[in-house]
Amino acid sequence: MRFFIFFVLSFFYSATSYANCGASNCNVLNFAGTFDQQIESAIAAAKQTSHKTVYIPNGKHQITRTINISDPIDQNEKSVVLKIIGQSTQYTTLSYNISPGVTSDNTSFIQPLFNVEKVNGFQLLDLLIDRLSIDMQITKSYSIYLNPSENAVSTSGHAIRVRDGYTSGRMKFSNLVISSPPGYGIGIQNNGNRINADNVVIQSVVIVDAGSDAVDTKAPNRGANSNLRIFDLKVLNAGLNDDSAGASGLDIRYDDFYVRGYTFEGNAVVESRLTPGRLVTINGVSIRPFTRGGTLYKMDIRGGNHGVVLDDNNSDIIIKTSLIRNSRIYGVWIRNADDIELKDGCVYSTGRDFVRIEDDSENINNKFANRSDSPPCPSRSSLGSKFNPYFPQLIPPGK
Repeated sequence: MRFFIFFVLSFFYSATSYANCGASNCNVLNFAGTFDQQIESAIAAAKQTSHKTVYIPNGKHQITRTINISDPIDQNEKSVVLKIIGQSTQYTTLSYNISPGVTSDNTSFIQPLFNVEKVNGFQLLDLLIDRLSIDMQITKSYSIYLNPSENAVSTSGHAIRVRDGYTSGRMKFSNLVISSPPGYGIGIQNNGNRINADNVVIQSVVIVDAGSDAVDTKAPNRGANSNLRIFDLKVLNAGLNDDSAGASGLDIRYDDFYVRGYTFEGNAVVESRLTPGRLVTINGVSIRPFTRGGTLYKMDIRGGNHGVVLDDNNSDIIIKTSLIRNSRIYGVWIRNADDIELKDGCVYSTGRDFVRIEDDSENINNKFANRSDSPPCPSRSSLGSKFNPYFPQLIPPGK
């Protein structure tokens, strides 16, 4: 009898937990409550289905608390397979309206919209976030943003924050438009003693007016992340809220990375908001120290302090078929890096050197040209991101 009661209760709980799901997805609007409650319920329900899919219809949906892919603390859920898919990039909008948080040491911070976190990491993570617009412009009115201080981290508030890695798995972020994140548009932050976050795809993404790096990746102390693939990424301004020494449109710390179709248009410097009078520099691409193996292909970089920076102990990196211009200082700056190849590209209209090679760099094969050289530079129309959803705010000034 006890077994029968347990079976009935278990069946009832299981049935009701995803009864609002269809054969192919769990539509958030089929769940009760505020939108926060609806998407949380849909995520919980989708995890119990075979399709593992949360569907968000067109509309402007207000988010008032962070969307956690999994409970960060609960160790019972070590494996997560989940897809969060909007109806369309242009018309499915998550409108950020989350109040700032405070840490245990009384540090104020702007909370992320999506949070991927699990203490000690996931055993398995298979995550897709697709076809959404993320609007975080309201954060510019927050007092922490307007008046940053030593105990207020105004460049927090990432649109997608990945704090912990996984023993096995992958992530894909695609068909996204991210507007005015006060921190990173996409931040893979599994540094320190955390485990790796390998096998990441970023495809067809536009990030506008990022507060810090538009895309930032870090590496755990135990070894670099690997296998990052980026296709059709467009960054229109970054570093607008950064209080550090500098920011980048694309900051890479992955071994074996591949970037095809990257557009950057942005400032060279902004004034630090924490230390008035101090300038924060913005680069188109920064490849961080000890990165080994990677390709930058079909880039269209206009502006920035440097177009591309290859930092200490980078090796085996190719930059090809790209156009870099209007950098404040160097088009490409190679610092103590080895086995670097530049080919089939052009650098021009820089403040100083087109390509600067410093320190103990070895085996640098520089075949980049300037605009007056022959053969001519690659056509701009063949370069950069081809993901161009129409939004008025995505049109750069002067266009």
